[in-house]
Amino acid sequence: MNEETARFRGTAALYGMQGLKILRNSSLTMAGIGGVGSWAAEAAVRAGIGRIRLLDHDVVSLTNCNRQLHAMSSTLGKPKVEVLAARLRDISPDLAIRTERVLITTDNIQELFPAQDAGGEFVIEAIDSMVSKAALVNHLKRSRFNFITSGGAGGKLSGMTVKTGDLAAAEQDPLLSRLREILREQYGFTATGSRKFGIRCVYIPAPRIRPADVNTPGEMQELYDCAGEEVKFGTSMAVTAALGLALAGEMIRRILASAHQ
Repeated sequence: MNEETARFRGTAALYGMQGLKILRNSSLTMAGIGGVGSWAAEAAVRAGIGRIRLLDHDVVSLTNCNRQLHAMSSTLGKPKVEVLAARLRDISPDLAIRTERVLITTDNIQELFPAQDAGGEFVIEAIDSMVSKAALVNHLKRSRFNFITSGGAGGKLSGMTVKTGDLAAAEQDPLLSRLREILREQYGFTATGSRKFGIRCVYIPAPRIRPADVNTPGEMQELYDCAGEEVKFGTSMAVTAALGLALAGEMIRRILASAHQ
């Protein structure tokens, strides 16, 4: 048994040697590698994906440490793409990896995701800027990329109820609800009711919560007010990782399925 076969023996035992070969020859782009995307990227690489591109503009901060894979005391202040790339190379030395420290915006989406790449590139979308998320999802759908989009993790207590399905069916997820609205209002999507968007998403159908003392004076209020930001929902690795792993699992399934079409 050679080193590569030994490294991914579990994958070959699950999907077969042909399945492993397909994954090793496949290319995945991660749009956003924060609390959800970082876990999705590692899961895909550990499964044997052969080529990966990491897109994110941010650096690791102290407030990332409760939920993001690459956030540790030793990585604070470093670009997320570079920190995660180093970790992924250590997992899979033969991995072909590209890093782009870039903020995905409506102005650069077509440059970052040329339509001609749609046939050979799989994409996991895991950004939370609503304007950029909608613009990217619209572009990926119109350009016929094989992609999956992530729902929100904020305010969710458990990842045990993660679901995958069409964007039209996602429930109790304000991020995806707003995404649907923007796609209809700004990009001409007409999916309503039982009519599907044809956009696969991963989400947690559960209400969001906040602790009772968020809006009362004291330490909890300082956690939200110290940066001068509006009160946001908290997050947990138990949830962000669950979403990321589900995204990776769904993408692996789609990669293998597409190879047999």
